[in-house]
Amino acid sequence: MRRPPVHAPLVSVILSTLNRAGLVDRAIRSVFDQTITRWELVLIDDGSTDGSELMLAQIAKSDPRVVLISRANRGLAASRNQGNQIARGTYVAFLDSDDTLRPNHLELNLEAMRRDPALDFVMGRLHIVGPRSAQYVPDVHRPGRRIHLSQCQSAGNLFAKRSVLLASGGFPLHEFGEDTALITELKKRYRWKPLKSATYVYDCTAQQRMCEVFEREGARGLRTLRRGTRMR
Repeated sequence: MRRPPVHAPLVSVILSTLNRAGLVDRAIRSVFDQTITRWELVLIDDGSTDGSELMLAQIAKSDPRVVLISRANRGLAASRNQGNQIARGTYVAFLDSDDTLRPNHLELNLEAMRRDPALDFVMGRLHIVGPRSAQYVPDVHRPGRRIHLSQCQSAGNLFAKRSVLLASGGFPLHEFGEDTALITELKKRYRWKPLKSATYVYDCTAQQRMCEVFEREGARGLRTLRRGTRMR
């Protein structure tokens, strides 16, 4: 396959992964399938021990647009923050290793930002895959209750100027709900716009989803996951 010419990236896609050997390749391929080519993929291997780290190294060698950071486990929020620190794109998008992007995800978000240069970020909708029963997650604002994913403020919805994320301080280092905490603050301080497009594919069929672990076992379960004994 002929590689596209290497230019400074317009968009940096930040993907943190931990022990997702069976899924992360699918997520990465969805970035390679984007309709625009001026992206970079910042991969944070957050302490994987299941062989996925070897696959990630091979992918990084195969394309100069892929940047790989391998390190001891520090958690999802810290990984995303580190990815944003080293990213080179004007804009930043996020992808979880058990999800995918539709081919026009970056293009549609980028067009929305270019149509109104005063915008600091935009937020599309989730395209949710999986049984209805799996589409509810713990509500960080109302402990003990659940909320449908369509009402969540997820990092997958977020497409932002990198400068805005840096100025905001990035994701707070919470065990759970760091997406909601950051986006809530961004909405208070910056100009944004909701989009009708649903180009982030949120997969509810993966095993050991963080929201499920948190609901069953709380923060202690997430800390166990972070030590690499489970998948993220």
